[in-house]
Amino acid sequence: MKLSPKLKEQLHKPWSNALILKNMGRSHTLNFMLTKLNQKWNLIGQWQLTDLGEGYFVARFQMKEDLDYVLIGGPWVITNQYLAVQRWKPNFIPGEDFIQSMPVWVRLTKLPMEWMDSNLLWNIGCIWG
Repeated sequence: MKLSPKLKEQLHKPWSNALILKNMGRSHTLNFMLTKLNQKWNLIGQWQLTDLGEGYFVARFQMKEDLDYVLIGGPWVITNQYLAVQRWKPNFIPGEDFIQSMPVWVRLTKLPMEWMDSNLLWNIGCIWG
């Protein structure tokens, strides 16, 4: 079925403040995820979590600030497993679409002091993707 651009825009708008989530390991129930994420995130505004199946969830946020916090505040870990987080995208199909990337924290120990340069550290980060 072909949808008009205007109708597509109307259908996409409610999802503009949404993120796709997937626990990178064992799947959990909706209630378990809600409890754990509420404890970890401690958000300002209201938000909802929906189970999409295939281990995927979608989180919709009332406030963009909360979405930004979740998106860049990670990495998030639930039961010792990373939670992959990405922006919602149109036509996402759980089990067919895959999360392409996720943030990770890397600790660089024992670097020489002169390497503490933002450009050099940026380049090191780019090597890892």
